[in-house]
Amino acid sequence: MRRFYLVILGSLLILLAGCALQKRELLSVPTEIPYSVINEKLSKTLPLSQRIEQASVKLLSASISKAAEGKEGEVEVRISFLFKSFTIPEGTTGVMTLYGTLKLNEHDREIYLYGLRNGTMEFTESTVKSYISQKERESIFQIAAGELSLIPLYRLEKSSIASKHIKGIVPKEEKIVVIYGI
Repeated sequence: MRRFYLVILGSLLILLAGCALQKRELLSVPTEIPYSVINEKLSKTLPLSQRIEQASVKLLSASISKAAEGKEGEVEVRISFLFKSFTIPEGTTGVMTLYGTLKLNEHDREIYLYGLRNGTMEFTESTVKSYISQKERESIFQIAAGELSLIPLYRLEKSSIASKHIKGIVPKEEKIVVIYGI
């Protein structure tokens, strides 16, 4: 009879260990967010305008993708913009890139761009480049980085138990992967 109880107890321990491991596996299941979902959300919030001294910048559109090789764990944000100033009253369009990471704000459970830094800037009309000062270029970068870092890109569901334990947010080729764990 004692042997019978030991077998039952052993079986229960194995069952409990299996359940514990299975729960741990559930916590490590990643969430995949396609860039198309994030870029659609961005398109709904743009255009945005901002004034700087005697000029203005209008962010027309933006798209996020995985940064090129050598920038592991980062995303690239490609932004089209319109710049108007005292010297260019009709304005000129351009394209710039910013690089940064993705971060979860645990309070509102939203993913945001974080630590955006300057990349490249090109103007559609190359003749106007000489009319745009370095200070104005830096201001355009700062405005874009500041405005885009305030836009929530994706909201993680509250119902997910695992979402309280985020290990990392990893940009992949066609999607962003949110990794959960303990």
